[in-house]
Amino acid sequence: MRLAPKFLLALAALVLLSASPVLSQCVSLTTLGSAATQNFDTLSNTAGSTTNNLTITGWFMTESGGGARDNEQYAVDTGGNLLGFLIGGRDGQGAGGAFSLKRTDDFDVSDCAATPDGNLLVLERRFSWTRGLAVRIRSVPLAAIKSGALVDGRELMFADMGSQIDNMEGVSVHRDSSGALVLTLLSDDNFSLLQRTLLLQFTLVRE
Repeated sequence: MRLAPKFLLALAALVLLSASPVLSQCVSLTTLGSAATQNFDTLSNTAGSTTNNLTITGWFMTESGGGARDNEQYAVDTGGNLLGFLIGGRDGQGAGGAFSLKRTDDFDVSDCAATPDGNLLVLERRFSWTRGLAVRIRSVPLAAIKSGALVDGRELMFADMGSQIDNMEGVSVHRDSSGALVLTLLSDDNFSLLQRTLLLQFTLVRE
């Protein structure tokens, strides 16, 4: 995630494709361009559990920043929301800790980026066979992100298959030469003929 160091955020469900040499955890792809499928139903969904180990072949979870929660284990929020952690810095109450991002309409977080004016832009995506693909961006005030808080934010953008989107999974923020705030979104085609790699840019217009 591309966040200002003071507000490094580790989502509890964050997993990265393993490059580990441990053979028992490797996934073998024998045919170039072929899709690999895995079942994630073994992940815990027990509300309030905080010491769950990621045991899916080919994946691992890593955390950084130190502290009690830097233990390579994930937690499950008690209300079906998305659990995050304040690491590498302190919140407004003078301590790090866990907080929750309100989950709505089956969207899940794929990335986020902090803006210079004190907001966290959260990129989310959703897919179902009945509704298709959709993405949205919510703006969450960084000041609201504190230990124990349940945060939400206003929707800045929503797009579905009626727009030129794909599996958008990366977002960054920068200012251009005029001072305007520019959002860059990125998708990955996953080596699939049904998906596209897209680089989209938008200028954020303040109301």
